[in-house]
Amino acid sequence: MRLATISFFFASVSLVLDPSPLFGQSNQAGYVLAAQGDWKWTSKGNAKINAGDPVVENSTARASASQAKLTIAMLDGTVKSYDCPPLNPCVAAIGPFRKPPDSLYARLSAVGKTFFTQRDAIPIYAMSRGLTAGEFQHAVLVLRDQGTDLSPAIKQLDAGSYTLRLRSLQGPSASYSAGVTWDPPSATAVSIRNLRPGVYELIISASDGKRIGSTPVILATPERAPAQQMAFDEGLRIVQSWPRETDPAAIHNFLSALLLEIGQGAP
Repeated sequence: MRLATISFFFASVSLVLDPSPLFGQSNQAGYVLAAQGDWKWTSKGNAKINAGDPVVENSTARASASQAKLTIAMLDGTVKSYDCPPLNPCVAAIGPFRKPPDSLYARLSAVGKTFFTQRDAIPIYAMSRGLTAGEFQHAVLVLRDQGTDLSPAIKQLDAGSYTLRLRSLQGPSASYSAGVTWDPPSATAVSIRNLRPGVYELIISASDGKRIGSTPVILATPERAPAQQMAFDEGLRIVQSWPRETDPAAIHNFLSALLLEIGQGAP
């Protein structure tokens, strides 16, 4: 049996239909960050578990699938991971919950409410495949008159010409498209007229229209970028301290929620 518990300061959050009775419950302990396999709440009449479900203390869950993984973000700043195998039977027991200091609890709850309001726009995690596939990462990008440098968000991409699309993850749906020539380090920027600050899904496609990959990003003004980058760097340091086997989908959900919280109210 293995239970991995990892400290962090921001939590991924709720996708439930109505959050009002859930946030601030005295026995609320956290949220499901990611669920793979046929997990059910045995403490809730075998209700199906979905990413974003609220978790109360002393909850129990069970998966019938031969391979399953459940990752839960706790409101005390920890993550609990249940992997099957080696767990056999595949059971997750949450146990009692001790509420953290009010400031931390309030911060985690705020992130939860932000993620809830944006739940329909959150991109689903998709792993890049193939030796030549692009590799992208969550990032803060700075809007400048001479162009926006994309390199913080692009870990790997063959030199060439591509189509860039930015889809807003906040409020009314908005998107921007432009051609981009990628040839680092000399060519890594794109200029798009009337591009506004906010949180977006950055999507890169090949010249034939085939989608290569995407990632959520913040587009920040030069004035707000330092503070937003500092907050995001704190989250990155936390993620980098997690075990290597942490579910990539859980990390994606955590960082997406973090960007949405940081980007609230932009510009």
